[in-house]
Amino acid sequence: MSSLFLGLAYRTMGNFDLSLKTLLVPFTYFKQTGRYPVLLEGSCNSLANVNLQMHNYEEAFSLFQTGYETGLRIGDVFFPVLALNGMGKARMLQDKPEEAMEYFNKALEESKKIGNPMQIGDTLIELAAINYRSGNLILAEQLNKQALGIYDGKFPGAEITCRINLGEIYLKQSRWVEAIEVLNQALALADRINVKPKMYRVHLGLSKVYKAMNDPAQSLYHHEIFHELREIVQEEDNARKLSDAKLVFEAEQTKKENVVIKKRKSKAKTGNYGKLSMS
Repeated sequence: MSSLFLGLAYRTMGNFDLSLKTLLVPFTYFKQTGRYPVLLEGSCNSLANVNLQMHNYEEAFSLFQTGYETGLRIGDVFFPVLALNGMGKARMLQDKPEEAMEYFNKALEESKKIGNPMQIGDTLIELAAINYRSGNLILAEQLNKQALGIYDGKFPGAEITCRINLGEIYLKQSRWVEAIEVLNQALALADRINVKPKMYRVHLGLSKVYKAMNDPAQSLYHHEIFHELREIVQEEDNARKLSDAKLVFEAEQTKKENVVIKKRKSKAKTGNYGKLSMS
């Protein structure tokens, strides 16, 4: 479990190489022993996402597949949907849209069976993204609106993502008024829950819309706010990474100390047995 914690911490810190190396330890153990299949699912998901970030798409696909098969074997309903979406992402990033669509559609089918609104909405967003990349903006808009209806005030972060996506679609379609309206809705929601990464994404979107409308003053205004917020986010992210690094260091020190204590105890027992045998 400590390796899982450390691996996830390294991933948060952006050290993907070390995260990969650390997460391989519990993954290998769970896979070889067959113990704790739910933790094997989690290890597969974590390792796969690290590989996605490192652009190791085929390895990521294989890990998601292992997690999916494990989930089916034990009758889990949560991780298999995550795994199907993961396999879809891997194929999408490999520029295999037809295969990606198959996995996303299967994920949508499974998430509807279990009635998990968050997973249904997330899968709709993935389907919207691949249609956006393929140039099918009409369907991408419909899917984002479906997801927005499902979130319905329950998942504000996901709602903001949908509205940002719609803003990008409207920008491509030169629907300036609708783009500004939906992005301002996203900004108000992001401001209310104080999510700065989404706030700066909205300001970037608004800057692009106003630039396309030939309104340089408004475009510059939003672009400056975008830069200011992004710098704040980077500073906060660096502070968090430093804090995580301290926690990781303390965890590793504790681990080393425990190893030393075990060795000392083992030597003490061996010494006692030796004295007993001589008496």
